[in-house]
Amino acid sequence: MSRLWQFATDVSTPLLLVPKFAAAVSIGIGIAGFVPPVRSQSAAITVIVVGLLILAGLSYTLWTAATIAKTTTVLIASIVAFAASLLAYFVFDENFVVIFDDQPNKPIIVGFVLLDGPAALRESDPTLYTDKELLDRYQREPERIWTKGSLATIRISFLAAWTALWLSPFAFLAGCLAIEERRRARRRH
Repeated sequence: MSRLWQFATDVSTPLLLVPKFAAAVSIGIGIAGFVPPVRSQSAAITVIVVGLLILAGLSYTLWTAATIAKTTTVLIASIVAFAASLLAYFVFDENFVVIFDDQPNKPIIVGFVLLDGPAALRESDPTLYTDKELLDRYQREPERIWTKGSLATIRISFLAAWTALWLSPFAFLAGCLAIEERRRARRRH
């Protein structure tokens, strides 16, 4: 039982740092005003790069003859983290990003709680006053339509999902390196 507990501790330590680091990086990036890439142009690139990073980690562990069972556990945890962050990223991208045809490279992240004026308009005719229509009516300034708290929540959540998407393969590589280091330390003793 103690070996299993030691293994779980060794593997989970780098993986538990991912959400904390993602949140810290996201808040810092959000304060700087960065908007993560949206829609399919970046999603395909992200999936390819992250997949290559995971393959690099697998290749390393197989090349160094690390324990396959331990590597598989780390890989499964990383894939679950990657899938969860990819799903969250796509949900935020689909529901809280508006792109206008005349400015396809300038996405606007919207909130989820309307201010009083726009809320009254939406209540009068929900089909007419969509997010895109409200943005057109208010000169494409989301701060005039949604509360600052809801905008900040969506922006930080969006950035956290995007950051976690990139950090999950690095957590996998860190877990593989921890497994390899532990294996080498056992050989020395």
